[in-house]
Amino acid sequence: MPLMGRPTVVWAEGEAKMPLLGRPTVVWAKGEAKMPLMGCPEAIWAEREAKLPLVGRPEAVWAKGEAKMPLVGRPAVVWAEGEAKMPLMGPPAVVWAEGEAKMPLMGRLEAVWAEREAKLPLVGRPEAVWAEREAKMPLKGHPVVVMRGRGALDVQLMLERRPGPQNTKPRISNDRRIAALLSFGSFNNSRRNRYV
Repeated sequence: MPLMGRPTVVWAEGEAKMPLLGRPTVVWAKGEAKMPLMGCPEAIWAEREAKLPLVGRPEAVWAKGEAKMPLVGRPAVVWAEGEAKMPLMGPPAVVWAEGEAKMPLMGRLEAVWAEREAKLPLVGRPEAVWAEREAKMPLKGHPVVVMRGRGALDVQLMLERRPGPQNTKPRISNDRRIAALLSFGSFNNSRRNRYV
């Protein structure tokens, strides 16, 4: 079904089922791009590579094997079947890989699509992370969402504590420091999340 608000991607395993509403970005099908983009096109992705560079405000980079290039502007989703190949630039929304989410979700979330289909339409600022079959729970604050296996969802905080009483202030783990820096404004403006 179409996305409501600012649409991003219409995906079906066999073919693109319908055009995008509003400002379309990408029509993707597993084998090839089935139809031209309507409105303000950005790129048509084939199974192996991006046929055109992304311009303006790209929403998604999709390729079955890997994400071919970094996003510019305001990215929404970097998807690769095995894993997300590179970090998002600018205010990221979702990094999704079939096995796990590589980065925390920050700012304006767009969507995490299940492997088969979107179960519900997205309305306004969606607060759901989709597991392969169903949405397990809404997102609160700035959790790190990790997909384990084929549907189980484990939400864990993005914080670590150094051992010892002299270092009791929470700190951001090194492997996620880049993600935290990208969203430092959101952290600083929240009373509950003054982590940086």
